[in-house]
Amino acid sequence: MAMQSPHDALFKQVFSVPSEAAAEFCHVLPEAVSREIDWRSLRSEPGSFVDEELRDRHADPLFSATYGSKRVLLYCLLEHKSTLDLWTPLQVLIYTMRIWERHRRESPNLELPAVFTVVVYHGPRPWSGPRELVDLIAVPPSERERFEPYQPRCPFLIDDLAAETPESLRRRRAGVFARVVLFCLKRVRESPDILAELALWGDALRSIAQAPGGVAALTALLSYIMEVRDVPVGRVRQFLRIEVDPTMESPVFTMIDFLKEKFRDEGRQEGLEQGRQEGRNEGQAELFLRLLRARFPDALDRFASRVEQAGDAELATWAERLLKARSLEDVFDA
Repeated sequence: MAMQSPHDALFKQVFSVPSEAAAEFCHVLPEAVSREIDWRSLRSEPGSFVDEELRDRHADPLFSATYGSKRVLLYCLLEHKSTLDLWTPLQVLIYTMRIWERHRRESPNLELPAVFTVVVYHGPRPWSGPRELVDLIAVPPSERERFEPYQPRCPFLIDDLAAETPESLRRRRAGVFARVVLFCLKRVRESPDILAELALWGDALRSIAQAPGGVAALTALLSYIMEVRDVPVGRVRQFLRIEVDPTMESPVFTMIDFLKEKFRDEGRQEGLEQGRQEGRNEGQAELFLRLLRARFPDALDRFASRVEQAGDAELATWAERLLKARSLEDVFDA
């Protein structure tokens, strides 16, 4: 299994939260549609519909919600690339077809759900490409009126971050972490010093650090910045200590180390010697115990033996639970 791309991890970290996803969709959807959706009913749907070779460029959480008496699907596609992709309308159609195909397999209904697709775009210049599939179809200009009714349109909505300013993102009706993430998506490639710009969001970052799940949020954000811009680890550590919260440095970097070790393990070849496998298991257990100690200092007496005997899958499950756990029971007994 390939390591999850940093933009995919960051995007899903924030927009897998239904309230944040609702704010994003409300920002882009036409008001006449948005006001008819029961946002309290919004729920995340499993799966990804992106081609494996495009995973480094796309993230695509899917949601469903009630619209009147029907369920509708809300699909959010992150376009992570530095140049405009004129084939985006075709990709949207392909992904929408996959969503419908899965629905057809799983549902006895003869109806297909409506799908609203929002493309979050953060190239260096505002979107200037086609916004529906029919714009890509070769039609003689003189025959356009005759041809178009018989061609697929598949229009989509765009949240064009290139057209936003830092000030407009600060004012956006969204959670604080979502606003910081959208700012980073917009600026990370173009900024001469992304950490210096991010320091201007210090109050927001400190609020994120103090909120439940703050370690997970900061881990996703800083992993993304280090991967995309190759920022030195020492500089990021200093940034955490000075601009955010010095108590966050240890748990955040322990989690970063753990995730790196986890994904290296997932990418290993099956024929490796048992001794090397055991060494990796011990390394993962040690990293998890460090993270556990940072969150729950009294945990080691009760759980050290259990952690040392755990396998890869169990350690990975516990690590994911630990990101948002309020108690040790949330980690080990959920």
